[in-house]
Amino acid sequence: MMLKDEVVIVSGVGAGLGPKLAARAAAEGAKVVMAARSSDVMDQTAKERAAAGGEAIAVPCDVRKSGDVQRVVDAGVEKVGP
Repeated sequence: MMLKDEVVIVSGVGAGLGPKLAARAAAEGAKVVMAARSSDVMDQTAKERAAAGGEAIAVPCDVRKSGDVQRVVDAGVEKVGP
């Protein structure tokens, strides 16, 4: 597992490439922090990762807002570690 015990932040986890990147990182052993404006796809992806034995959290975020980005980082540190 190439990313075992690493923490990976994936933004744009809506329709498209984001959920696939999050799934691949988790499959490689990463703890995944997902960020997107809409939580529907993120929540489903987090459930799928948990069912597969992975670790992923979903944090609503608009990357154009620095406060949102900081919230993603803070949630990641709090829930999955630095």
